[in-house]
Amino acid sequence: MPTRKGAAAIDREVSDRPAEPVTLSSSELLQAAVAHRSYLEGRPNGKLFAYKGLALQGRNLSRLQLPRAVLVGADLSSADMAAIILDQADLFGANLSGADLNGACLRRADLRGANLMGAKLRDATVRGADLRPGQLVFWLGGEKRVRDKPTSLVNADLANADFEGADLSQVTLTGANLRGANFRAAALFGANLSGADLSGADFTDARMKGAILDNAEAAGTVFRHADLREAQLRNVTTASADFTGCNLMGAVTRPLKQPLPARFEAMLREHVRWITSNGAAGRRLTLEGEALDGLCFEACDLRGAVLKGCSLTKASFRQSELKLADLSGSRLRGADFDGASLLGANLAESDLSDARFTRANLSAIELVDAQGRVTGRRWPADLRRTTLTGADFRGADLREARLQDTDLSDCNTAGANLTGCVLPDGAALAALTLALEKPGRTG
Repeated sequence: MPTRKGAAAIDREVSDRPAEPVTLSSSELLQAAVAHRSYLEGRPNGKLFAYKGLALQGRNLSRLQLPRAVLVGADLSSADMAAIILDQADLFGANLSGADLNGACLRRADLRGANLMGAKLRDATVRGADLRPGQLVFWLGGEKRVRDKPTSLVNADLANADFEGADLSQVTLTGANLRGANFRAAALFGANLSGADLSGADFTDARMKGAILDNAEAAGTVFRHADLREAQLRNVTTASADFTGCNLMGAVTRPLKQPLPARFEAMLREHVRWITSNGAAGRRLTLEGEALDGLCFEACDLRGAVLKGCSLTKASFRQSELKLADLSGSRLRGADFDGASLLGANLAESDLSDARFTRANLSAIELVDAQGRVTGRRWPADLRRTTLTGADFRGADLREARLQDTDLSDCNTAGANLTGCVLPDGAALAALTLALEKPGRTG
């Protein structure tokens, strides 16, 4: 097994020319497995099962015993690998998308940079495995290049799997089923578990600093003594999980003492389903012209929500996600958006007098297509014709924001990033200039 050197060790060199895929017939596969067993047992005619770029997609490999096998870059997509034994195997960069690995043994396997999207690992044993992102070193025209190779478990089924002590740092597990899985003492630094089902999973002593758990289902989840510093738990109902001895310093969590009225909590749950299913299920949160003064939407995920023409005086949106949300025409006097993400949000014609936007992000958002590919288009936050009298934008990111016909009198923009803004003119611009020249207020 390769020595672990960091979050994404560079120890794989490949040619800039793609190698011809290697394939094996069923009889050749069985012969290679027998020779591999002889190799492990030190018997004559033994041979290590080692094939780079092996193409066995859709094949039946169930119950094969291939511990310590070398399958770097193998295509095993949609293969039947139920109950296969791959303990300490080298599967760096392998394609296991859609593969059936139910009941498989992958103890201490090297799965860095592997694609496990939609794979089935129910009751699999993956203890001590390395699933960190990998990096490929290759040569192109005589020049050395490095390419990141992320590890993906998007929409994978890991129910009751055993990942104790495994390293899943920076792994993407969005939408995955982790019900009843064991992640005790596992490393999940910066892992993305947004929208995953963590019901009944055990993360005791897990290291999850900076992990993203937004919109995850956490009923009965155990986080005892886990390190969740700076983690994000927007829309997560923490009351039903066990956080005994957990370190939540700097984490984004909803305040238990300020729940929304039952009607809005129900709407928020439907909005979570809408987000996690990409609009296929649930219902988008849409409220128009309603009185919502003083409500606490702190640490909520309200991406794409519609709150048009509402009265939200002194409402709290601290550390909330409001990307592409529509709050146009709303009364938001004294509202708190500290640390909130408002990329591409629509705040046009709203009253934001005395609102707080410290550390908020109101920059333009990069638009992507239905497949998640970058389109090259950017959508700016819209603050046209808003009233920002006395608003606090200290340290806010307002790059490319639209501020035409906006009242910025007595607005505090100390330390704000206004690069590329479409600024107002005349008296309003003069007011902004004066605000920029003022020292930062402490109130």
